[in-house]
Amino acid sequence: MNIRYAMRWLSTIVLVCIMIGGLNAQQSERIDPDRPDQSEGVGILPPRHLQVEWGFGIASGTRLTSELMLRYGLVKDWELRLEGATNHVRGGQWTFDDVTLSSKLGLFSGERWIPKMTLVGYLNYSWAETKKWTPDLCLAFENELTRDIALVYNVASRDGFRSALLTAELYCNLIGDLNGFIEYYGSFRSSSSPIHGMDFGLNYMVSRKVQLDASCGRTFLPQGALSYAALGASIQL
Repeated sequence: MNIRYAMRWLSTIVLVCIMIGGLNAQQSERIDPDRPDQSEGVGILPPRHLQVEWGFGIASGTRLTSELMLRYGLVKDWELRLEGATNHVRGGQWTFDDVTLSSKLGLFSGERWIPKMTLVGYLNYSWAETKKWTPDLCLAFENELTRDIALVYNVASRDGFRSALLTAELYCNLIGDLNGFIEYYGSFRSSSSPIHGMDFGLNYMVSRKVQLDASCGRTFLPQGALSYAALGASIQL
């Protein structure tokens, strides 16, 4: 699969999103995806709702990625999620990277200076490396600074509690249904140098059930920087 075919798939998915958005426009719940940023949001799906979140990206001009997440609301303030990713390096084949099962539980709804808080638990299976399941946890917070600006931040473990991930993001409404964000993220491990990164992006609400997004960023690795750009779509069914 090359860039041309990938963009055709993306165009088809965007068209389907817009069509479904028109059919679902009269429904009341507003979609709240967990993409395309690095931070976990505090939003949880209503009971018996299914949400599909898909993205396609390119990193440093040679590596292609495709990600898919399925989210399902079990009961109030609790959802289950299943996500996976595939990768392609120029000259190679598409490979399946890993699969993650996760659960998202609402802890606090937030009031005044007290942030909204959500707990996320992960079970990640790495096909390419460890060939085993590893658990991790994340605490996600959100403070509404103004009517149109929110601060989202995470404290999480990674690699089976061997490293820590910290994120901080400013999310704002720009105009109408167009929103934007700018975010810092950092990975910290005692046995190696920290990894820092910045990204920013836009999302547009096609309807209350459909959102399109675009983002780009740069991760500063010990052996050099990695730049990426991505497009995606989210649909609530």
